[in-house]
Amino acid sequence: MRYYELQSTPGDKLVWKGHYSAGRRWMLPSVDCPECGIWATGYSLPLVDLSACPQRIELIPQMPVSLARYTQLLEYAQPYAPDAPLGPGQHLGPLVGTSTGRFGPVHCYPSWELVVRADTLARLEAAGLRGLIPVPTRISQRSKSAPPLIELYAPRVAQFIPEGPHKDACPVCGRPPRRAGRTDVLDGSTIPDADVFGATNSLVPIVSERFVEVASALGPSDVIYRERSVQDLRGDSPAAQLH
Repeated sequence: MRYYELQSTPGDKLVWKGHYSAGRRWMLPSVDCPECGIWATGYSLPLVDLSACPQRIELIPQMPVSLARYTQLLEYAQPYAPDAPLGPGQHLGPLVGTSTGRFGPVHCYPSWELVVRADTLARLEAAGLRGLIPVPTRISQRSKSAPPLIELYAPRVAQFIPEGPHKDACPVCGRPPRRAGRTDVLDGSTIPDADVFGATNSLVPIVSERFVEVASALGPSDVIYRERSVQDLRGDSPAAQLH
């Protein structure tokens, strides 16, 4: 199976004129740790809904905060994400905003947000694609006949091949262990049984060749599919798979 990273088409080569201005209502701020400094994970969790959180007004985009303040904000938000450990810098909730123009079957601008039309989602599901996690956006469109826009959440579960010295977790804030790693080769043993997913150390969604085949059959989209190499570390010999 081949896998591809999604990128936005350059502006001078766009086929569609669809554009949205949208963001997420809530955010856990970056943390300023006295031991390892300011850091954040930087990715989004669209499934986390804090509309019922009494302290939601405090969970809006803001500057980095102290470890004590971050810990307090995390305690407010974590009950609303029982299946997803939260981290500094995460944007929470569905996309909210407005749009103009018409959208192609698949849209990814910025590159870390994978958005499809509702009719595209129906075709992907009908084709039997696995692991799709659709999240309805709250992006209003001028045309009432335009298909709703759906975000496809890409959990960051795959990993790149580790390389370089290992850095332990921070003893003060718990920042996860870090390793200088390659960002061009995926560890095939960590790839989930899904046609849309993400990888650690990367914000960009990854899709399977099945996704590319079905989406491409729906017509042109303003996205570029860049193939990623995969090496299966479960192999104990040079016969390990490398695409």
